[in-house]
Amino acid sequence: MIITHLCSTRIPYKTVGKEYIADRPEVERELRNGIREVLRRLQLYLSRKGTMERQVKRMSIYAKYIPMIARFSAALYGKKRPASYSRLLGQEEERGEEAEAEGAP
Repeated sequence: MIITHLCSTRIPYKTVGKEYIADRPEVERELRNGIREVLRRLQLYLSRKGTMERQVKRMSIYAKYIPMIARFSAALYGKKRPASYSRLLGQEEERGEEAEAEGAP
């Protein structure tokens, strides 16, 4: 449901009781444009929210598999200890935080 409110000293009404707004093209046009603007903002917000959810999901996958890849790589290379992979996860987390800060409405 969309509820609108008009506030002006010169609103054209159909009746004396001020129950119905007159069918004027300029009033209809402004209402339509206002609703479109709100829907554009909603679309942008939902798009950013979806992007952030995908980033979080991707990071959880990385966090799950990077330690295993590091261990297997170290074993193949002949090292006893895997290389530090925490920087990889840290860099990705920073990028996610930056994207979140930019996407805040």
